[in-house]
Amino acid sequence: MPVTAEIITIGSEILTGLTVNTNAAFIGERLTSVGVDVRAVAAVDDNESDIRKAVDTALERAGLVVCTGGLGPTKDDVTKKAVAACFGRRLVLLPEAMERIEAAFRAMGRDMAPANRLQALIPEGAEPVPNRVGQAPGFILSRGGRELIVLPGVPSEMRAMMDETVVPRLKAAAGTASAVLALRTSGLPESDVGRKLEDFPSLFPDVRVGFYPDSTGVTVRLMTFGSSAEACENRVRRAGETAADRLGRAVYGTGSDSLESVIRRVLTESGRTLAVAESCTGGLISHRITNVPGSSAYFLRGIVAYHNDAKTGLLGVPKSLVEKHGAVSAECAAAMAEGVRSSAGTDFGLSATGIAGPSGGSAEKPVGLVFIGCADASGTVTEKHRFLRDRLWNKERSATAALDLLRRRLRGFI
Repeated sequence: MPVTAEIITIGSEILTGLTVNTNAAFIGERLTSVGVDVRAVAAVDDNESDIRKAVDTALERAGLVVCTGGLGPTKDDVTKKAVAACFGRRLVLLPEAMERIEAAFRAMGRDMAPANRLQALIPEGAEPVPNRVGQAPGFILSRGGRELIVLPGVPSEMRAMMDETVVPRLKAAAGTASAVLALRTSGLPESDVGRKLEDFPSLFPDVRVGFYPDSTGVTVRLMTFGSSAEACENRVRRAGETAADRLGRAVYGTGSDSLESVIRRVLTESGRTLAVAESCTGGLISHRITNVPGSSAYFLRGIVAYHNDAKTGLLGVPKSLVEKHGAVSAECAAAMAEGVRSSAGTDFGLSATGIAGPSGGSAEKPVGLVFIGCADASGTVTEKHRFLRDRLWNKERSATAALDLLRRRLRGFI
């Protein structure tokens, strides 16, 4: 059986929503990658009593607990005091940590405040975890065969310490292996993805299936544990092949693939080029395309034609077309895609026009109505979509729909 783990993130800023809890996601991914079974995540205020209760409870249920936050020099950084109390230890100075902190202040030409000395304290008998990026060291304590790893809450420091010390340590001690496969899909709602894979628990009883929807689509995550890395890889590969077959053309990639990275590969390999004309997305499609390194090789032009005059003046959309069909129409989306392709001299022209909201809609053309178009030498295709959330969500979904239309056109699916 894999080691079970719980994650505790400490800080009032997490509970109040001022800081997004990215630490838990990173730690969870890293633990899973080495065969650790993460069962729970908790967020706790900077309160010594609450931290003690959270740590004690987690250690009763899990073989491994990873805790982040509260190792700084201010009065609300009480994690070490709470953990030391849990283990019945006193806090002692770690000389090498103190030397590192003093050296950092000397390098900055600043006097070290007495409070910074607190960062060099760890519970007596704890195993230090070096902090190459920052100042406060982490530490590891054991109780009854269960292990607690305490790390700083600063993401850059925590990530370096996980990758440089914690993950190698867990790999060396691992008695289990794991394998994870993520299938990236677009164009199918979560309910349809779930329906197509609803019998997976019986088909693949040793493979866990998770569905993770966001504005770019639904990620299907397959995970398995076992005694052999090879057996785990084979098991998750077979499950992944079946899932991909069921989901068909909705699957555009695996792992960290994005629609824009897949588009980059296809356009680069074929030597073809792209131009984009945007209205309701306000440049978001171009932004996502240019987030991928090397996009200048195939992305030649992006035009934000927000006003109707820009559509006619910059893209050559006939005024008569706008007057007859409206700027939010399949006809306008097609003309925009064709216009930007012609003016840029590219192989593909991609467009989006719609009503992002919250105002501007009507009974005939409600908020969230979007038309996208893709033009190439073989002709022009358009699609109609209706998104039902707020302005930013509608923009993000519109950009995703446009990129997915291009992806399917590149693959010859439409």
